[in-house]
Amino acid sequence: MKTILVVDYGSQFAQIIARKIREQGVYTYVCSYKKIKESLKKFDVIGIVLSGGPNSVYETNAPSIEKELVDSFEFPILGICYGAQLIAHINGFKVKRQSFLNMVILKSN
Repeated sequence: MKTILVVDYGSQFAQIIARKIREQGVYTYVCSYKKIKESLKKFDVIGIVLSGGPNSVYETNAPSIEKELVDSFEFPILGICYGAQLIAHINGFKVKRQSFLNMVILKSN
């Protein structure tokens, strides 16, 4: 079955994200960031949503995803909050806190 994989990085909204996608008639499966590879083997994944979470990409032992794995995906990836920061971070961009926004992603030099 064609599936959108919702990767949970600790967001309180991962289940809501999955439910909203299901309401559009698409099967979703929520998995921990620790189980991405197993879930990719188990389902016919047609897209991934990387959820938000309470961490910073700069924290020691912050949840992550392998850049090589992301580069191998042949389907769309959507990062929400922490997920967007993570995509930027593993691709060499800087994530910087701003007083007027939660986070802004800046291109590194």
